[in-house]
Amino acid sequence: MDETPNAGRETSDHAAATILVVDDEPTNLMVLTAVLQRHFRVRSARSGSEALAAIKTGVVPHLICST
Repeated sequence: MDETPNAGRETSDHAAATILVVDDEPTNLMVLTAVLQRHFRVRSARSGSEALAAIKTGVVPHLICST
């Protein structure tokens, strides 16, 4: 699982929000991460099982986005 640091501005409402993006297609992960990282902390996983494993180890996202 990858973690991408925030880029650009954050609003105080979303400063601590984490989104977990799940997709097996690397291009989709790159596009979604590029769009979302401007405003949120973004984590990514390449499969559902990888996402579940991350959640079990303490990554608790505010939103899970799977395409």
